[in-house]
Amino acid sequence: MTNNAGATFHLTHTKALFNGPVFDYGTWITDPSTLTFTKGFTVGTGGTLQAAGDTYIFQGSGLHFNLNGTGTIGTLQIAEGSTLDLTGTGSLYVSVLLGLTFSNGTVSNLKGSSGFHLYYDPSQNPLLGGNTIVLSGGGELLPGNPVPLPGALWLFGPGLVGLAAMRRRFKK
Repeated sequence: MTNNAGATFHLTHTKALFNGPVFDYGTWITDPSTLTFTKGFTVGTGGTLQAAGDTYIFQGSGLHFNLNGTGTIGTLQIAEGSTLDLTGTGSLYVSVLLGLTFSNGTVSNLKGSSGFHLYYDPSQNPLLGGNTIVLSGGGELLPGNPVPLPGALWLFGPGLVGLAAMRRRFKK
């Protein structure tokens, strides 16, 4: 299946099985849905992935998830006995990771090419301990950082207190 450049693929409340390779060059929105891929998934240059409330299951050996850009998935699950190779130079943000297997302190069923960053929510994945894990192939599994508050917000509170004090002073 191919989603062409400029096109939008939109699924909601769907459970789908993709038995062939899937290519996205447009906008891919699936929320909330459960999608199973058995031949891999590619988000090509110019493609976007918006699936923050979804579960993406990769089922099979030697599957590729190619991402050149940024994407968001609610839950990324690697089915038992399956392997997943993250390729491309993208950044993927995932709340929950399921199905990871460990061998000698490394993740054995997930690889990532150099330049690929998979960010996870440390509060949803306590077994990863908030650690950065270098994947076979050079990619990284990283704890997602909370969005920092802008400096202007830190000044907003004291500014309000100052305004209240001035108002009180002028009322006297």
